Amino acid sequence: MKKQFITVLLLCSLTFLNAQTAEKAAFPIIGIAQNNSINAKTIPSINATWGYEITVGNKIIIHQPNIPGMPGNEGFKTEKAAKKTAEFIIGKMNKGEMPPSITLEELKKIKTL
Repeated sequence: MKKQFITVLLLCSLTFLNAQTAEKAAFPIIGIAQNNSINAKTIPSINATWGYEITVGNKIIIHQPNIPGMPGNEGFKTEKAAKKTAEFIIGKMNKGEMPPSITLEELKKIKTL
């Protein structure tokens, strides 16, 4: 009985440790972002359109030359729209949403489409 209890306790401990390790590996950006600033910059894209990059510290985390969720390779029509979208994504990152995503409805709501 004692051996069974120790075995069950050991299995529970290993399961817990594995879950903690998997969570850290899945979202390494959270640890990086806690010690560094998150910044956005606009980047030129094809056909005179605009995309954005989001950096944490000096590391590029998101390189988005086209409009997320839209078919094709073109970016936003204006640099202002690309910047506004990047800032919206940073807001999600600051709230702990990882990986951050944006829907077409959200793009329309922030008036970047």
